[in-house]
Amino acid sequence: MGRQTSDRHAGVCIAVAVLRWLEGFNIKIGNVVCWLALGCALFCFLVVILRYAFGIGVIWMQELYVWQHALLFILGSGPALTHDKHIRVDLITESRSDKTRAALELLGICFLLFPFIAFIALTAWPFVLTSWATGETTGQSGGLSGVYLLKGSLLIFVLLLGLQGIVGLIRNTLVLSGHSNSTARPT
Repeated sequence: MGRQTSDRHAGVCIAVAVLRWLEGFNIKIGNVVCWLALGCALFCFLVVILRYAFGIGVIWMQELYVWQHALLFILGSGPALTHDKHIRVDLITESRSDKTRAALELLGICFLLFPFIAFIALTAWPFVLTSWATGETTGQSGGLSGVYLLKGSLLIFVLLLGLQGIVGLIRNTLVLSGHSNSTARPT
């Protein structure tokens, strides 16, 4: 009996360590990606000032703030899920127990999040490969040249959301097994 308890405790410790590492990774990504919001606002402001005050249009700057905006959402999705800041409809779960919420969350991860991630990965893969193979650039003269990098970020989106989905599986499994005190979300 003591050996089983020791093994179970070791398993929980490993699960919590993996959960913390994956969350920490997504949080670090989020801490970097959040600066894109400032860059996006500043470049947008600069483009407007240059265009309307001085009559100067700078295509690469216009594309840069659009790219920053896209990357903010693409690369910020995993970190948003880490902090539970994604859009959610709590009509079903708000008045439920922690274990019921964990079970519903597991169902959502398995039947909604992972299929969504798989769909994005399967549809983006050929799109991204073609873009990288051709070294796709913008169609605009004077625009940014590495469009393939932006399209490649779709696969990073899949990775970050997938990692956070794994965190959700671990966290909710721990809650269902009675270890909810070791699964607190980061602040």
